[in-house]
Amino acid sequence: MKSQSAKIDRVGICLSICCGIHCLISISLLTIGTLGVVGLAVNERIEVVISLAILFVGITAILPNMVRDRNYTLMSLFISGFVLLKISDSVESSWMQYGLLSIGIVMIITAHYLNLRSKKRHFDYIKSAKRSVGYEGFES
Repeated sequence: MKSQSAKIDRVGICLSICCGIHCLISISLLTIGTLGVVGLAVNERIEVVISLAILFVGITAILPNMVRDRNYTLMSLFISGFVLLKISDSVESSWMQYGLLSIGIVMIITAHYLNLRSKKRHFDYIKSAKRSVGYEGFES
């Protein structure tokens, strides 16, 4: 599989995990009231940068497969997870925030993981097709 193509999904998974950790820590600090000690955890700029990075990487990673396969499931899963992530910011109950955040992050990570598997299947198919016709210029 092309390393660049797989790297962007791996970056997306790492960004999603980092976002989940950041959000869970922020909610926990808000809940126990020690936010004044660590004000950086809920810095709006950090949240905007992380959100934009997740959105950009996710769309960049999933869009080519969506166009190639005409399968909108992974993009729907990704966008739904992102929407849940953003909805969790406006919920008052910390338990509801934990739940929506966790479901959203799992949906985003699942979309990236399934996208990686789809890319690998496509690469393996192209590789076997080129071998079957005797294409010599193919690098494995």
